[in-house]
Amino acid sequence: MLKPGCNVVCMGCNQGRNPEVIHRHNKILVRTEQEQSVSFQDWKESVFAFADEVRGFYDESSPEVVPDPEALREGWTAFWQEWRSRREATYS
Repeated sequence: MLKPGCNVVCMGCNQGRNPEVIHRHNKILVRTEQEQSVSFQDWKESVFAFADEVRGFYDESSPEVVPDPEALREGWTAFWQEWRSRREATYS
């Protein structure tokens, strides 16, 4: 059983790009082969817009068959609980 308050760990894809994201005051630095800097507000709006699109995809898809065994089912439930709590959090 997952402990309350534990964070879900999502690993990077070994076939994709995994940029390094560095928070510096009110700026976000994104490093891949290049470095780009963006304001925290622009970053937050972009990340939330993308997260909302992903959530919309799930909402419009066929209902998810929650996996078995119990550990996978608990992980799936924990993922969506954390997703909601982080999406609803207010950052200044």
